[in-house]
Amino acid sequence: MVGAIKAKDIEEIFNEIRFGDDQRPYPVVLNFCEEIDEYVLSMPSAPKKYFDDCKAFERLCIDDDKLENLDTFEQLLVFMNAKYDKYIKAGTYSKDNNGSWNGFSPTDISDIAKADRSKL
Repeated sequence: MVGAIKAKDIEEIFNEIRFGDDQRPYPVVLNFCEEIDEYVLSMPSAPKKYFDDCKAFERLCIDDDKLENLDTFEQLLVFMNAKYDKYIKAGTYSKDNNGSWNGFSPTDISDIAKADRSKL
């Protein structure tokens, strides 16, 4: 997941999750965050009751009714590219509570690295 800090596109981010050398005990979860009105990726530290029932593409668990209707990983990439490609290409991976897109702060980068290591 730390590769997402420098990712060039959505496919790179999702392929790292799907095919990466991952030692995390639980899948990465993609769900919709109503607070910022965007999709977010999270790395749970404990099992979630929905893991067995969620739509999954290898190590990516989809926890969203709209996205669960997608049949293939490629359809997910098309949807996410349409929504986020311009932000990823601009290096603005993070939306704040004011609705502004920004690059990750040093604190964000540190937090992501810690979360990634804690799952090993």
